[in-house]
Amino acid sequence: MSVRRPHVRRRPRLVAATGVSALALAGAAATVLPAQAASAAPPLTTTVTVGNPVASGPLQPGGRAESFTVTVKNISNITAPFSGSVYVTPQGVLSLGQADVSVTETPIHAPATALALGTDNGGLTGSFTAKTGGEFRIPAHASYSWKFTLSATKAWPVNDNGFTVAFGGSSKVLDFKVGGARTGGPLTATLSGGDYLAANHPMYETLTVVNRTGAALKAPIWENLYLSNAGSDYQTVGRTDIRLSTWQNGHWVAWSPNNLPGLPYGLAAGASASITVRFQLVGQTMTTPTGHIELHIAGGVNGAVPNGAGTFDATRTFLVRR
Repeated sequence: MSVRRPHVRRRPRLVAATGVSALALAGAAATVLPAQAASAAPPLTTTVTVGNPVASGPLQPGGRAESFTVTVKNISNITAPFSGSVYVTPQGVLSLGQADVSVTETPIHAPATALALGTDNGGLTGSFTAKTGGEFRIPAHASYSWKFTLSATKAWPVNDNGFTVAFGGSSKVLDFKVGGARTGGPLTATLSGGDYLAANHPMYETLTVVNRTGAALKAPIWENLYLSNAGSDYQTVGRTDIRLSTWQNGHWVAWSPNNLPGLPYGLAAGASASITVRFQLVGQTMTTPTGHIELHIAGGVNGAVPNGAGTFDATRTFLVRR
């Protein structure tokens, strides 16, 4: 386990393959006048301090747990309301489910507490509040503290190599590694093939996906294909002018939008899979003798962190001649 203190603080969220930082307002464009300052930024009444777990190597799925303390101090002269938030973000390919990570809290010096966790944008987000309902009420200059305990369960996705934990009100991010294998790598995709399309010249493009996550993918890989006019050639090439088909079971099969055939299920670690698409120019609605088309094939493994290492967007631009 390691501790990171990010230089840029962001609004808490569960991301995709990135760490989570604490509550902040960054890059504000508007200028706050002195007379508006009080209403724009209420005075800070509580501070959140996150302790360090004992460093003892990576967690193991179904193995030992790590514990640390979270302390909230009321720095004002009056009773302050407080409700806590916690964010667990995966560092690898697949999204986290509630069964993948165990998170519990134990009051050290605090009233009975209720912890609620749910999935959000690939990770877990939760709140801890008074068990009687609603916010805690912390007396002036008093502190409440809890022990938080986390572990990776036996359901941990083996393609991932760790997760981070952050709390609202603190910029500290705790970094937990899971397992000893070299996992957590990306799903990569490349496009290769022809570079121009004409009425008497079909073009063939091959999408190749490689599993670099360090473990077999126990989920299917999906992909969507998009065509758009590139740069200044906007609207010079009619999309209906182009017919697409894919090579399946020994023959070409007409393709319908966003419905490419799926890549193999259970792609092994380090293995690759490919799909070939044929482009044919069948219409003549082009407004110029030549134009450029940008090809995108976006996809990922089912259950991947949105826009994370388990997704891809392969892009290629090609020439179309009337």
